[in-house]
Order: sequence, then C-alpha cells, then structure tokens
Amino acid sequence: MARRVGLYFVGILLGVLMVFVFFGERTSVLSAWLPQPRMRTEILEKTKQEAFPDCFAESKLGEDYVGFVSFINDAHIDFSTMKRENESRIYNVHQSKGSDNFLTVELTDSTCTLLAIQKEGQEFLCQ
Repeated sequence: MARRVGLYFVGILLGVLMVFVFFGERTSVLSAWLPQPRMRTEILEKTKQEAFPDCFAESKLGEDYVGFVSFINDAHIDFSTMKRENESRIYNVHQSKGSDNFLTVELTDSTCTLLAIQKEGQEFLCQ
C-alpha cells in the first residue's frame, strides 16, 4: 500500500512538472484563461499611466488612472463590435453587461489607446 501511495505522488509530481514545462507563465492561479479576463489584463498592461488622457476624468466615469483600472476590472468587453485596422484592434468596453456607458479602446502589439468615451448619450473624444 505504501508503494502505491509513493508511486501515486511521484506521478502527481511529474504531472505538475510537465504542466510548468508545457504551459510556462500560464500556470498561475491568477492567469486569465477566458477571453474577458484576458482582454482586461491586456488592456491594463498596455495602458501607460503617464500618458493617460484627461477625457476619462471629463466624462466623470472616474477621476484618474485608478478609476480607469476599477472601470476595466468590472467591465464587459463587447467582442461582436471588434474592428481590425492594420495592426490594431478596436474594442468597445462596457461599464457592465448591457450598459450604455462604454470606452472605445485601440490595442496594438505594445500599447492601448483610449479613443472615445460614450456616457449617457454623450461622446467624449480622447484623440
């Protein structure tokens, strides 16, 4: 019986090692595996805090970059309205599912740019 338990744990250990080898960085519990969390993570990683536009504060959706992070963490990305332009992808990021308040963001390989904000029928251009 002890031999079986030992072999079982050796198999578990080998399996865990293989997961780390094959999947690399995506083995974290905090990794984003589904499309919504992956896009939220990508938007936050590629948005530069020092180059954050003032239009977000003007729209009163949040005061600064911290408000933007809070908005994105609770947001719903509308994949059906995604557009591709050359090397970039443009998404509408809704405040919550079915909300009329949304951001339009442009993602490239290295940056995320806030293009416009739609709040209660008003549009705030950020460019």
